[in-house]
This record gives sequence, C-alpha cells and structure tokens, in this order.
Amino acid sequence: MLLTRDMSALHRIRARRAEMAAVSPNAINVRTGMTAAEEYRKDFSPAPASNHSGGFDPEKFGEAIGELIRETVEPLQKRIAELEKQAGERRRSLSFKGEFQRALDYTEGDIVTRNDRIYLATKDMPAGDQLRDGMHGWVLMFKGVS
Repeated sequence: MLLTRDMSALHRIRARRAEMAAVSPNAINVRTGMTAAEEYRKDFSPAPASNHSGGFDPEKFGEAIGELIRETVEPLQKRIAELEKQAGERRRSLSFKGEFQRALDYTEGDIVTRNDRIYLATKDMPAGDQLRDGMHGWVLMFKGVS
C-alpha cells in the first residue's frame, strides 16, 4: 500500500515535469540547473542496469519524494513568513501612561487612569479628546481603582 502511494507521488512528479517540458521546455529548475526538457528526458530515459529488482531505483525514488516534499513545503513556509510579518506589523504592546491628560496624543495600547478607573486605548487618539465611559476608542478596564 505504501509503495503504491509513493509510486503515485512519483507519477505526479513525472507528469508535472512532462507538462513543464511541453509548456516551457527552456525553463530552468534553480535547484538542479537543468531545463524542464532535460529533466523530462532524464525521468523517461531507460533506467541504467542496477542490482535492484523490478527496475526500482531507490535513489531516484528518494529524490522524487524529496522534490515532492519541497514543492509542498516551500509555499507553506512562504505563507507562514508572510503571516508572521503581518502579525508583527499589527502587534502592539501595552504601555501605562499614568493619569489621562487631554493635551497628549495616545496610541493604541496605551493605558491611562482617570477618576479611579483604568482605560485602554483601542486606537490612536489625538490630543484634545475627552475621556469618558463609552467613548469610541477607549475601553474601561477597571472601576474603583485607587
């Protein structure tokens, strides 16, 4: 069963190479330095005589599986890196700013106190705004703090 599934993967790789050779025979595989047409000829040329029964070449099979794994993993690695970058751009830390002062600008993540209450800025807030319960851009975190 495992061998059948692995051979199926090998056939998919070979089919993809055949398709690439037909569509873009001069495209170069960066990893091997071979053109698509050269890879196609390599895959479909008669196998050299080996000591392995049934014409199965474990080295070629291992290479094919390795390539299939790389083709599967590389896009995932790129997507993870992209998501981590986006998360890093959005990540803000919390910063305690003390008593609210109307003359100061506050940024998302700033924490202030006012009238025995603690508030969190949920977006950048320009100077001049009042701070009161239910105000857009601020969330009341705690009441009755002294």
